[in-house]
Amino acid sequence: MKKYFKWVCIILIVVVACFIYAHIDKMHAIFDEDVDPSLYVGSDVQSREEFEQKFVSEEEALDGIALKFNITGENIEKVTLVYEIADESGKTIRSGELSGDKFQNQKYNKLSFDRISDSKSKEFIFKCHVENNDEANGISFLKENDTLVMKYYMSRFDLETFIIAVALCLYVIVFMKILFKMFKE
Repeated sequence: MKKYFKWVCIILIVVVACFIYAHIDKMHAIFDEDVDPSLYVGSDVQSREEFEQKFVSEEEALDGIALKFNITGENIEKVTLVYEIADESGKTIRSGELSGDKFQNQKYNKLSFDRISDSKSKEFIFKCHVENNDEANGISFLKENDTLVMKYYMSRFDLETFIIAVALCLYVIVFMKILFKMFKE
């Protein structure tokens, strides 16, 4: 009985840990991910132009946008990225800004905002521009065929991640059990 209780506890701990691990930011790319990243085109660092990107959501809700760009300069702290999400009519739903000290070069920078519910199959317009940039310090937005290199995401439980994590943990446990039996003799 004690032996079974130990295994039930181990399996329960594994399932709970995998359940926690499976709560992720599920990303959906707006651009063509099959294109070689070396073909991305960057915008002018000094540009104060507003970039606009339309997209249709595949998720029930939106929790943020992940935008990829290049950083130029050493004093990037004063540069600010200002963004907003509008519905198909152009009405601003969410807005915010990201300060330069939080920028990550050549990585997806998450722009989080309050959840937008009931967004499945709805069109949104993402607008962004840079403030306080100059010729030495700024960011260059990456584009692929006139589409910003960006993803939208929803924070949620992902069943696929959960199943893979549980299967991997069980595989390791069974493998270790077999190894102990082999070398115990």
